[in-house]
Amino acid sequence: MAVEFHMIWREQIRAVEAIRKQNGDAAAFDYIVGEKLMNYAEAAEDRPEFSRELPRFVAAIRQIFDPDTMRLGLQYLARHLEVEEAQTADMLREKQGGLPCEAAGKGGEGEEDDDDFADAEVLARQMQLLGLKRERLEFLRDLLTAERLGTS
Repeated sequence: MAVEFHMIWREQIRAVEAIRKQNGDAAAFDYIVGEKLMNYAEAAEDRPEFSRELPRFVAAIRQIFDPDTMRLGLQYLARHLEVEEAQTADMLREKQGGLPCEAAGKGGEGEEDDDDFADAEVLARQMQLLGLKRERLEFLRDLLTAERLGTS
């Protein structure tokens, strides 16, 4: 029997109750939405079998958490992402501006410039990925907090 990875969300939903008992609602929400649902939604962008299951996964999460827990959990995830974006943007500005970096001082002068350029490229890519993550979180927030789910 082949493993159906697009159905893994069912096992993850079952794990929520144990996490909730051990660590509380916030940890359970962070696990299932901040980690598992976000990763699942990313996979659903390219894989139809994940995309077809996404509404069921979202519906299962909506049954587990009350609206207040959902709202607070989504606010926490959004704030966490904002902080990560701000920190990455600051580091990118530092690299692009040629300002000395705390980690500077290794190698020769030309080597430092090459490292700064490579670091800036990595940070710019990280900013792009964080933007995609923000879009994904906003999409999922809309699904999780919609008055009702369904098709038009």
